[in-house]
Amino acid sequence: MTDNNLGKQPATKGDIALIKTELRAEISSLGSNMRELGQNLNNRIDSVEQKLNTKIDSVEQKLNIKIDSVEHKLDQKIEKVYQSQIQADSQLDQKIEKVYLSQIQADSKLDQKMDKIINKLDKFYSDLMSAFEKTILKGEKYDQKASVHSGILVDLTDKLSDHETRLQKLEAVK
Repeated sequence: MTDNNLGKQPATKGDIALIKTELRAEISSLGSNMRELGQNLNNRIDSVEQKLNTKIDSVEQKLNIKIDSVEHKLDQKIEKVYQSQIQADSQLDQKIEKVYLSQIQADSKLDQKMDKIINKLDKFYSDLMSAFEKTILKGEKYDQKASVHSGILVDLTDKLSDHETRLQKLEAVK
């Protein structure tokens, strides 16, 4: 641009045309600089995007590996708990079976003891009834003998009384 500030005179059409040309050149230069900056910015963005995608892929792979590892450990623990549960169920079944068999044996022994007690009670009752019947028969025999003896005693008493009367008469006659 021409330096027309010294005299402070108004700009001429030639000055304005010169300024327009200079400004166009600067704008054109700025436009190409802007395109270059835009291209650099796009390249940087692409580079950053590519780096971020690479890092994201790396983190994703690491996370997948960790998730697989945790999943594997969980599967192992679940399997261990499942096996432990199966073993506990088996042990419980065995214990229940032992208790059941013990109960059956105890019931069998109790039945045997009850049978022995019932047999002893039956025998005792039978012996008691037999002894009772014998006692009743003896009592009846004693009653019969008492009746017979009482009759004999009455007869003998009568005879004795008759003999005494005769003896007294005989003694009185003498």
